[in-house]
Amino acid sequence: MINIWLDGWFSSAYNIISGIRNNPDNKPVKIFGTHYKPMGYEGLCDKWEFRKDFIEDEKYYGDYEESYSRWALDFCEKNKIDIFFPRRYFEIISTYADMFEYTENGECKKTKIMLPNQDLLAILDSKIATKHFIMDNYSEEIVAPTVLFSSIEQVESFKRQLNDMSFHYGFLCMKPNCSTGAEGFRILNYPFDAYRIRDILRKGKEGGYILMPYLDGEEISVDCLNTKKGLIAIPRIKKNNSRVQEIKLDKNILNIVKDINNLLVNKGLDVPYNIQFKKHFDKLYLLEINPRMSGGIYLSNLTGINIPYLAIKQALGEEFDLPKVNEISVCNVERGVII
Repeated sequence: MINIWLDGWFSSAYNIISGIRNNPDNKPVKIFGTHYKPMGYEGLCDKWEFRKDFIEDEKYYGDYEESYSRWALDFCEKNKIDIFFPRRYFEIISTYADMFEYTENGECKKTKIMLPNQDLLAILDSKIATKHFIMDNYSEEIVAPTVLFSSIEQVESFKRQLNDMSFHYGFLCMKPNCSTGAEGFRILNYPFDAYRIRDILRKGKEGGYILMPYLDGEEISVDCLNTKKGLIAIPRIKKNNSRVQEIKLDKNILNIVKDINNLLVNKGLDVPYNIQFKKHFDKLYLLEINPRMSGGIYLSNLTGINIPYLAIKQALGEEFDLPKVNEISVCNVERGVII
């Protein structure tokens, strides 16, 4: 029996858990789920536990790092967790990674945490650090103009820079430098919302905010897992004004992904991750590299390639053949479940 723990995942984890449980090898698994509020996949877990929300603001809520690490380490030891898929608190988890272990029959066993090593995580957790890492190590120009900013004056300066580059764009947008999903993302209509921008900056966000032109073309999400036999890369192209996504083996996208993967693997990456691109006037720009599975990875699994389960097999040292990716169209369809 393999004990697998998912902490802090959104409701999309319902599909991820289903895929792990209904794996092609009929491997028995025990699923542990934790969150501070109901997420809808409680019924799929063999054990579900509500936890407190460890709010990431020591100024008002105390030492959340110490309280979360203590709770997570205790949960791992108590439940003898073999594989841990975290969704938040990456920096804390990586700091204490060597302490995630448990004792069984007098033998000390380590929990495999599905996160990059601490050095690589420090790069990928920051969109600006990721940008510089790619630009310093990759010859092709694939990174859109992006700056870290802290004052309204820099917005005007950035606009002048874009205009000097003849970079055609409609709006600017901003997002926390260290964030996941669409957290804190805003499209700006500067100068009309200058006061709104000032208010956001005054509230502050650890890591600051990035500013970039709003790219209004197709968004591409690539779910990746590097294996001993090669790279699994599944590009999902999100069509504008549609919920349909095309899984298409675009050679240009795949070549860039392979080059980025080589950079990451050389830094020690051995877990599932996700790359986000966007097209702008038919040119591909890198938005971010997520050091974890994407929330929509279950759509990629519809190709018949179960990346979460293959990542578990790899973590357990089990061999498997490199699967073939089929081009299909997918769509997320909302449905009700009994919980």
